[in-house]
Amino acid sequence: MNEKRTTYLLETTYIDEGLPLRQALNVACSALAPWAERYEARLIAPRERGIPTTRRATLPSSLTDRRARLTEILDWLDTNSVVEGVFALRLWEADQQRPFFEYPDTHDAWALWLTPEQWKALHDACQAASLPDDLFFDADAIVCVSAPGHSLLARLARRLGFRKCYTPRAWQRRHASS
Repeated sequence: MNEKRTTYLLETTYIDEGLPLRQALNVACSALAPWAERYEARLIAPRERGIPTTRRATLPSSLTDRRARLTEILDWLDTNSVVEGVFALRLWEADQQRPFFEYPDTHDAWALWLTPEQWKALHDACQAASLPDDLFFDADAIVCVSAPGHSLLARLARRLGFRKCYTPRAWQRRHASS
């Protein structure tokens, strides 16, 4: 599997504006199910003490059963998490050490490491679900700038190399309002 891959991130501004995270997760999991062989799901802040906090297993071979299992896993994460969207979910392909779907703890850290074929499947699924065309974007499109401001703290932050980063949509909005 030496196929070129690209890392995609979630355009978090849509979630901040009310697009349901669960819908984005459902669409992504369903679209990428054909490639997912195994998973790991972990509760970060479980609703109740004493319940198992991690599930990992091989997914069923039937695509229908695989999609159903992924929906069941998302239901389990939602039902058993104290805070909505604060959990971990990773999906792996056969013979891959790195997950191609990684939701490590919150929506702003969600990353997808996809082949062109997987990207097309995800993009088509987002369109079919009437989700924004730019819901996911190439990670190289993030715009980072030096910490703004003239205060002593801002100058120190710049000197230490701190930067403020924007998603493509947030960067476009920032410049549209200027």
